Amino acid sequence: MKFRKLLGEDGVEELLAQSINVAVELKLIKPQELTWVIVDSTVQEKAIAHPTAAAQAPATQAPGDIPAPLSGSLVAWHKQSGDKVAAGDVIAVMEAMKMETAIHAEHAGVLEHLAVEGEVLEAGQLMARVKTA
Repeated sequence: MKFRKLLGEDGVEELLAQSINVAVELKLIKPQELTWVIVDSTVQEKAIAHPTAAAQAPATQAPGDIPAPLSGSLVAWHKQSGDKVAAGDVIAVMEAMKMETAIHAEHAGVLEHLAVEGEVLEAGQLMARVKTA
C-alpha cells in the first residue's frame, strides 16, 4: 500500500503504461493482444507459482493446434466452431487470477472447439484446432 500511496494514481497508471510499452518493444506481447487490458488493483499477498506454458505444453503438437497459454477458465468463445478464422483473429478469452487474456488464431482455417465455455483448462491443454483446407 505504501508504494501505491507514494506513486499516486497518476503514477500507478504511468507505471502500467510504461510496463506495457516495454513488453511490446521487447516483443513479449503483440499489439493485437492488447484488445483488452483489465487491471485488478486489489492489493493482497499472493503465494502463486507461475510455471511457463511452454514447459507444460505437449511435446508434439499438430499444426493448427491451439493449447491454453495458461491455467484458467475459458470465459467465452469469440468465434464459433466451424467459423473461418484468419491468423491473428481473437477466437476466445481466458481468465486467470482476475485477468483476462485474449486467445488468437495462429493460422487461417476453420476453427474447431475442443473445450467449452466455463471449463477450467491447464496450461498447454489443447483447447481448439484450426484446420486448414
